[in-house]
Amino acid sequence: MKKPKNKKQFKNSTFKDYNLSHISDLKNQSGKLVSGWNSIPNGKPVSWIENAIPNYLWAILLAGNLPRENTLHLFRSVFNRAATRHLTDSSITMLDLPNINPDDKLYIFEEILKDPAAKRILSALNFLSCLPDKVFWNTTFDTLSDDESIDILIKGVYVSLDHQSQESTDVRWLFLMYEIIAKQKMILTSEVADMLQNFLEYPNKGDMRSVRPMIRSAEMAFRAMNFEGNEKIRQFNIAFWKECFDRTPCLVPKPIIQNKINFQDLAVEATDIYLNVVNNFKMNNSDFDVKREVVYGSIMYAFTVYLEIISYKNSFRIAGINLLRTLVEIYINLKYLTHKQDATLWEKFYKYGIGKCKQILLKSIEKEDNELPEYMNVENLYNYASENGWIEMQDIDLGDWCKTNLRDRAIESGIKDFYDKHYDFLSAFSHGQWGALRQTVFTTCMNPLHKLHIVPKPAPAICVESVHIEATKIMNLLLELLNQNYSPFKPRFKKHDQT
Repeated sequence: MKKPKNKKQFKNSTFKDYNLSHISDLKNQSGKLVSGWNSIPNGKPVSWIENAIPNYLWAILLAGNLPRENTLHLFRSVFNRAATRHLTDSSITMLDLPNINPDDKLYIFEEILKDPAAKRILSALNFLSCLPDKVFWNTTFDTLSDDESIDILIKGVYVSLDHQSQESTDVRWLFLMYEIIAKQKMILTSEVADMLQNFLEYPNKGDMRSVRPMIRSAEMAFRAMNFEGNEKIRQFNIAFWKECFDRTPCLVPKPIIQNKINFQDLAVEATDIYLNVVNNFKMNNSDFDVKREVVYGSIMYAFTVYLEIISYKNSFRIAGINLLRTLVEIYINLKYLTHKQDATLWEKFYKYGIGKCKQILLKSIEKEDNELPEYMNVENLYNYASENGWIEMQDIDLGDWCKTNLRDRAIESGIKDFYDKHYDFLSAFSHGQWGALRQTVFTTCMNPLHKLHIVPKPAPAICVESVHIEATKIMNLLLELLNQNYSPFKPRFKKHDQT
């Protein structure tokens, strides 16, 4: 059997071995990057959490509460014993166990019943009233206190919520091997001989980086055939998760109080560097120099934004994220202008802003005074739009100032990685997208019997890790652009890693 090609690993250490598609593997269909599963007709898999966990529950409890070596030994005994009884028409899911003859059932569970720890673990199933075959569980296993049962159920389900976890894979191996060995559902050919041998000797044979995914893939195929469209399974799944929700508590973690960071030294450093920037702003006459004013104006505005970030705990708040997005945009635009070094582009950037002032002004003065926002000073807008020429001579550009978008400007400037690193995440907060909502106003119920559902946070959150380090890095990038345009300028931030 040919070995599957090694899939390129992710660079991130946490996700290095995750079985996820790379973004470059997704196909762009009409402006949407389509999941590989969704591009396959009828390719949607049967949900692991919704369908498999309730039906594989007895095995899940063993995998989550026993040492792995013990668990695999017991699993192996189940499918081997079932094979000796020729149970080709039966299944060992929670819903199908009632269909197995009681004597056969005791036989295939014999090793489990001989193991005191395993027997106690499965006794927790008697807590649930929705389970089929209550007579078997009640007469064969003990009765535990509700607290003991819930503890066992939580431990078991928690480690198997991720369908790719080690415990989930072991459970999936059991049910796959039951299909192969007991039910004889796989046709044995020379092409699959190596794979089957790896399955039989799991986890002691073969490269687990390829064996584990093959186990999950094969189990999922059998599960889809056995589960899809089965109304009894659907009703049991609903009843199981409903009872778990009704009879066990939400476990909501206490909010984490962010460590106090002293920004005083950083604020002093920012003020000192800002004064250096102001002193570097050299004028030979009173004429307006578009490039100089745009460069220094961008840098000094960035300092204003930066000081907002490190003030009033904004570094931990949504305000800090939105302000950081502003720094990202300032840097990309100034990097693009510096890269192009085109006098007409500096002029376009300036005139675009002047046109916006005029546009806002003309819209605003169509309204009554009491209809205007309190924060808007229309006299200032008039002055800004007029200070370098009669306002009636200023055009209003309704498009983008250089007919490209921010992403294209980042690509042209050679900083696409910078754009990808920051922009989409930060923009989610500016636009109120779901990721921002999820992070700020919801938390996770840590009870796996509630499927780790989301619940509202009891109070508005100071919601993120501090953004001050990334903000300071961007400020240093901006100072380097100042140096490139008006050298020499040497001051840089040095204290952001010491706070």
